[in-house]
Amino acid sequence: MNSNQLNKVVNVNRIGGLIGLFGDSPQALLDNAVKKQNRLGYRVVQVIPANSGNVLLFILRFLLLIITIFFYTTANGYYLILEKTESIEDSSLNQSGTLVTAKQEKPNVDDLFN
Repeated sequence: MNSNQLNKVVNVNRIGGLIGLFGDSPQALLDNAVKKQNRLGYRVVQVIPANSGNVLLFILRFLLLIITIFFYTTANGYYLILEKTESIEDSSLNQSGTLVTAKQEKPNVDDLFN
């Protein structure tokens, strides 16, 4: 059997402002995101802080913070780099190692009602 490696990047968002200061736990956010991806069969390869240097985003976050009287704004989160290995039966590979899938035929309307 051969294996096919799948990679995935997940963005974990955080909350800023007073709500984020007192109610947001980075460890709990990461723990929940990792558990969810583990249930889907992925494993974490790396966690990267999502530092955004975009000036427009900074201005929008600051305006949102002022509008909500310092209670809420968005904050930089984390990127989770994930991988998953799926096994492929050798019979489904051609000589060059490319995955060959069977074509699905459209159902015959007459067969549906018989």
